[in-house]
This record gives sequence, structure tokens and C-alpha cells, in this order.
Amino acid sequence: MNDDHPTSRLTFNFLLCSERSGSNLIRAMLDSHSKIYAPGPTHIGRLIIPKIAKYGDLGVEGNFRRLVVDVVALFDQKQAYFPCGVSVEEIMENVRQRDFFSIYEYIYKKGMVLQRKQQVFIKENHSHRFVDHWLSYFPRAKFVFQVRDPRDFYLSAKVYRPIVTMYHSPSRTINAWKKDQEQSLRILLALGPERVFFLRYEDLIANPESNLSKLCEFLGLPFERGMLDFHKNESVKNDSRRREKGWKNLSRKVLSDNKEKFAKGLSRFEIIWIERCLGGYLQIFNYKAMYDKVSVSSFVLSTMGAVVREVFANIYCLWRDTYRRWRDIVKRLLSLIKGVMIDLKRPVA
Repeated sequence: MNDDHPTSRLTFNFLLCSERSGSNLIRAMLDSHSKIYAPGPTHIGRLIIPKIAKYGDLGVEGNFRRLVVDVVALFDQKQAYFPCGVSVEEIMENVRQRDFFSIYEYIYKKGMVLQRKQQVFIKENHSHRFVDHWLSYFPRAKFVFQVRDPRDFYLSAKVYRPIVTMYHSPSRTINAWKKDQEQSLRILLALGPERVFFLRYEDLIANPESNLSKLCEFLGLPFERGMLDFHKNESVKNDSRRREKGWKNLSRKVLSDNKEKFAKGLSRFEIIWIERCLGGYLQIFNYKAMYDKVSVSSFVLSTMGAVVREVFANIYCLWRDTYRRWRDIVKRLLSLIKGVMIDLKRPVA
């Protein structure tokens, strides 16, 4: 983006949070506020921003249209409720400034106006990577940094995808959490508490009213008790049914005991391995280690267990990718054969 690009006068706020860390819970709570528009994630930003350069000069109408076509295609793939739709021609006609962020603003502003709200709150995975971009176009933006105990995060990722965990291997899963928190901490230190609100997931579910009151004050809005009834909203119920495996808890009131599940859900050696990998981060976020002192044998066994899980996960991923490639080849061959058979059955002129 050029230095002379326009900036938005709307209030856009963003969530900094790892997956499986209560990101949809806090989004649903904020969306229940009469002044905050917090729709389901579209992930348009994280998928398009890294590729903006490939579209070339967006002042060229054809280049801008290609970008709009891709944005609308991604928007149409969303897996959560959104109160309105958008079309290519609609954006081409209404977005005068030819850049990505004007498209982004238009899509969310349309929903905000339709819902008669005043602020936008956006959840996109790995948003910390794009904070400079958000601040460049939305200079008034604030950020909510929410963290969850990495052991519960790992358990949730493992339950979501048992064989290889959410990020396709144990080590990649832990490293994803680590990178998310590392970058979000840097943003907190750089922008300060006036622009970044820090919150632990465990504190939110233990005392939602108090923490939401503080969050609303941070956003310059009064707390509304209706935020605690987020689970009664039809949009939340629909999202919970649509993605039951990952979002089923959204249709329930706050589960105050939904923490420290790792103590029963993970093996002793898995917990030791995670605590050895992330010990410093446990201290930073005030999570207490279960195993402060570990014998040499336990450390060796936990490390060996992690290596075995890693090898198994990679073998599985290799098998899965090979299977998918051959499946696609077979599909294309069958489609080709079907086309040839149809041609052979046609009468000769």
C-alpha cells in the first residue's frame, strides 16, 4: 500500500488469539452487545493480504476486478453466520478507492449498518501477522489479546483431530501456540494497554461479567448484561449446529469449569513434554506447572513419546496426501473416460 492511501474513520477492533482458545466465545459475547458488530470469521484478510502483490496495480480495472472476484469467492466459503451477502458487481460499483482494505471495510460496514451497530470486532486466525496493515488503514483500531492454557489448547487441538492434532503434528501444534503468543506479546509491549486489552480465557469463563465490563470500558462502551446471554442468539445456535465438532459449546451458557481438562485428557508424559517446551510461557501467563521437578527417566520417556507421536503424525500425513493425489488422478481419469464414452455414443453426422 502507498503512503498516501486513505484511512477509515470507522472503529474496527481485532482479536489476537490462537485457535481453540475461546476466540469464538468472546466474539459471540461481543456480538451480543447492541453497539458491537462481531460476525463469524471470514478469514479474508489473512488469506488475501499476503497475496496482494500478485494482483499488480489495482488502479487497473482488470486487476482490481480479479481481486474482487477472489474476495467474494472467499467470502462465499465462510462457515459462520453473516447477516448479508456481497457480489462482485456490487463492490465494483460501490467501492471507489481501488485497494483491498476499502473492499474489506465495505463488506463489514454493510453488516454493521444492517445490524444498526457502531463498532466492528473481527476474529481472524493469526491476526497478529497483519497488525501493521490493520493500523495503517484503521488507525483507531484496538486489539483484544486472549490466551488459553497451552495444555488445554493442545488437548482441544488433539480432540478436534485425534490422529495428527489440529496442526498435523504435535510439535507444529505447540509451535503454533508459541508463535501466536510471542507475536501478540510483542504487540502488547509495542502498543501498550491503551490499545491492547489482555485477557486469559480462564479468567473470562470464571468471572465473565467482571471481565466483559473491563473489556467494554476499554472499547469505550457500557457493559450490557445481554452479553452473557450470547448463547440464546439464533446466529450462535446456527453456527453451533453447522460446526458442531468445533463450536458446540457456543450454544450453551458460559462453562465456568472448562479449564484444566488436560489433567485427565493428556498423559503424564504429554504434560511433561508441553511444560518443558513452554515453561517460560507458563510463567509469563501465570499458569502453574503440574510437574516442577521431573526425573531423568520421565524426561527421557516424555521426549521419546513426543518423537514417536511426531513420526506417526508425519507418516499419516504422507499417507493421506498420497491417497488424495491418487484419488484426484482417478477422478480425472474417470471423468475423461466418461467424456470419451459420451462422444462415442453420439451419432455420426
